[in-house]
Amino acid sequence: MISKLTQLWYHLDRFHQRKVILIVLLTLTGAFLEMVSLGLIYPILSFFVSGEMPMALTEFLSGYGLNDKDKIAVYAVMLFAGFFLFKNLTLTFFTFLLNRQLSEVRRYVSCRIFRGYIGSDYVFFLNNSSSEITKNLTTLVNNFNIHVVEPFGLFLTEGF
Repeated sequence: MISKLTQLWYHLDRFHQRKVILIVLLTLTGAFLEMVSLGLIYPILSFFVSGEMPMALTEFLSGYGLNDKDKIAVYAVMLFAGFFLFKNLTLTFFTFLLNRQLSEVRRYVSCRIFRGYIGSDYVFFLNNSSSEITKNLTTLVNNFNIHVVEPFGLFLTEGF
C-alpha cells in the first residue's frame, strides 16, 4: 500500500502535493481534538459524581471568584459543550476540505488521461477503436477513484 501511495504522490504536481500535506496536518489536528474531547469526559463526570475537584483547580477557580459548586458545574458543562461544538464544526470543515481535494485529484487525473489521448498521433487512433478509448477513459478514472482516491481519503479520516 505504501508503494502505491508513493507512486500516487509522484504523479501529483506540487500544488496537489501541498494540498495533501495540508489535509494530513488538518487530519492530525482533528485526531488531537478527538483525544482532548475524550479526555475531558472523565474529569467532568468525576466532578459530577463525587462533587470534589483537585486542590490546584479549586485554588485556581477561587482566584476568579468561583467558589460555588453549582456555578462551577454550569461553567464546566458550558465549556464542555462549547468545546464539542468547536470540535465538530472543525471536523466537518476538515471533511469538506478533504472531499474537495479528493475531487480535485480525480479531475486532475481525468484531465491528464484525456490530454494524453488528445496528444496522441493519428496512427494511435487508427490502431485503437473509439469505443475502447472511451471505455478506457471512463473505467480508468472510475477504477482510480474506487481503488486509490476513496481508500486514501478513508485512510486519512479513519487511520489517524
